[in-house]
Amino acid sequence: MTASPSSAQFGGGGAATLLLAPARPAILVRAILAVAFGLVTLLRPDLTVLALAVAFGAYALVDGVARVVDAVRHRARWWFGVLYGLPGIAAGIVALVWPGITAVALAVVYGAVLAAVGVRPGRG
Repeated sequence: MTASPSSAQFGGGGAATLLLAPARPAILVRAILAVAFGLVTLLRPDLTVLALAVAFGAYALVDGVARVVDAVRHRARWWFGVLYGLPGIAAGIVALVWPGITAVALAVVYGAVLAAVGVRPGRG
């Protein structure tokens, strides 16, 4: 008969327990929030999709503004940074003004990416 290794053979779990002890409240809060977000997603997918669209809009807007500000600050080829940041600002504004259309557009783009990845040869 083969005996299974006991926790005593590996230090009794004491080191891991001592290491994770200060983080237990944070781990518990994270787990509770994950379950709560999961339940909201299952019970109200419409709110989840709109929240994703608004989060994308906020990200695009902030990223675009940051790119423009960075380009103006560093002045070397500033026009390139401005041209690179303006579409992000426009996408962020559109996403925040029309979150429903943005949600559909995000779903279509994500579906196209999944379809392209699924038919790409050489992956298995």
